[in-house]
Amino acid sequence: MATTSALFESHADSDPDIVMHEALETVREHLSMDISYMAELIDNTVHYRRVSDPKGLGLIDVTGSRPISELYCGYMLEGKLPRMMPHVSETPLARDLPITKEMGVESHVSVPLFRSNGDFYGTFCCFSQSPKPSLNERDYNIATMFANFAGKTLNKSLETANDLQKMAERIAQTITTQNFAIYWQPIVDLKTNQMVGVEALSRFESDIYLTPDIWFADAKKVGLQCDLEIATIRAALSEMPLLPPHIYISLNASPDTIVSGHLTDVLKNAPTDRIIIKITEHDAIEDHVKLLKTMAELRMKGVRFATDDLGAGYSGLSTVLRLRPDIMKLERALVAGIYVDPARQSLATAMIHFATEIGASLIAEGVEHPEERDALRKIGVRLVQGFLFARPAPLGKFWRPERLQEVG
Repeated sequence: MATTSALFESHADSDPDIVMHEALETVREHLSMDISYMAELIDNTVHYRRVSDPKGLGLIDVTGSRPISELYCGYMLEGKLPRMMPHVSETPLARDLPITKEMGVESHVSVPLFRSNGDFYGTFCCFSQSPKPSLNERDYNIATMFANFAGKTLNKSLETANDLQKMAERIAQTITTQNFAIYWQPIVDLKTNQMVGVEALSRFESDIYLTPDIWFADAKKVGLQCDLEIATIRAALSEMPLLPPHIYISLNASPDTIVSGHLTDVLKNAPTDRIIIKITEHDAIEDHVKLLKTMAELRMKGVRFATDDLGAGYSGLSTVLRLRPDIMKLERALVAGIYVDPARQSLATAMIHFATEIGASLIAEGVEHPEERDALRKIGVRLVQGFLFARPAPLGKFWRPERLQEVG
């Protein structure tokens, strides 16, 4: 058997389920038992959570539960049964419990498990259908050591689950109460020096400030990414009538939201010829076929698509070729300092050519200085966006008719 320290070190960052299963396996093997299991006590009912049953005896169903009164653990907690029984038949209370005959238990070891706050969680147990007269205090100490290790891993898992639950509640409440605002940032045509479009950006309110990317990343972790994106898109569309009819809007959506069908429903009555969907997810696209099909259906209604942060994330050239976006967005990292960097100028020039070849427009994001604007204009970048022209702001503060005349 591997040393305890070696097991702890090798599994310090492993999947909690693997760690707890291997702890059960190790103790069962060391004690030469038939079955080991971990169970949780909830309202006087024991729920089996994990089991090691290499012989396939099938005596414990991990989806099942039993009243605590039928099992050893309750009596052990009351001090009426010992935590280690080499000969169950020599302990009258244990011998006479129906579970003993039902499962053929002849030897049993049980270690209590506790939550981080000290509350009782359940038990880490082993049993065999044959007596184990050699069981001694050292064996119980080893079982306790591995049970405590599994318990620490369990508590980390419970804390993670609790954090995710709180995260889900926070995001669900935000969706329900619409506790966010839509900020807008202009997209400017350098040839005419006028605003031609705006990007809708989400800003969230909470006790602890979290950037929008964290909000959407958290929403994805708890399965609410599509719900949150659709809620913000609905909010942005509700403000669209306040903009002049020749101004288009850019909305952010992940591939999962695009293929979900919810986006199509939301855009059903919208002026789709004025809408750009910027694909924001930086992870690998799981179903290109479905995404392309949905994009084609929306394109037939006038919707255009943009790829986010060209030069970063998933937006490699092969993906761009596959998606054939109507607009490619050049990220801030390639724009910053472009007026003094020939390499950035060459790359931007190449991107202009590439965009032209696939029939797309190019928007340079993150333009903050007049020198960057002038350098981009010189090499042929026509559409730009950034703090130089306007910081994102609510529509009431952002929109003024004179912005149509000249921006930046």
